[in-house]
Amino acid sequence: MGSVTVTFDFASDVQGFAATPGGPNTTLSYDSAVGNPAGSLKSRVVGKNINEQFVNDWRLETTFEGLGVPAGSTVTGITSASMQSKCTEFNHGAHSTRGPAAIGSGVIFFNAWLSTEQTFRGIDVDWVTSHGTDVTGLSLPSNLLVSIDIQNKLDTGASDSAAVSLNQDQLIFTILYD
Repeated sequence: MGSVTVTFDFASDVQGFAATPGGPNTTLSYDSAVGNPAGSLKSRVVGKNINEQFVNDWRLETTFEGLGVPAGSTVTGITSASMQSKCTEFNHGAHSTRGPAAIGSGVIFFNAWLSTEQTFRGIDVDWVTSHGTDVTGLSLPSNLLVSIDIQNKLDTGASDSAAVSLNQDQLIFTILYD
């Protein structure tokens, strides 16, 4: 039995993640100045009474082999998952959520939570860590196409200057394999 720890620290770029905003008032970008250490994924919504219809999604499509699992192995579990986030702007913000983050596949259905969804209602002084749920007993081929999704939903209140910004960083998890 082996294991590989996967770390997305976003130190210099988005590390292959593609951005899909939840609506026309949201911008998703790379933020080189903010991170733990510097560098993170940033989501920002601006405008009065914004309640985007869909979640903001950062997605990476790869295989377990692309995440470091040796070719020909069988993935048996995903454990020790966590992600950090920090609200850096909350000017007349409304109900907003950080996370969840998940890894899954529609080819052979499975889903593992890498971090949970958390509600926030203000600026964070420190980075907030959210943990995932360990999944064991899997039997998945190392060449399986998987998607990693890092999500959030940002809403604003009744002010023309309303804006909410969230930075997400340090997605870490361990893949177990035979």
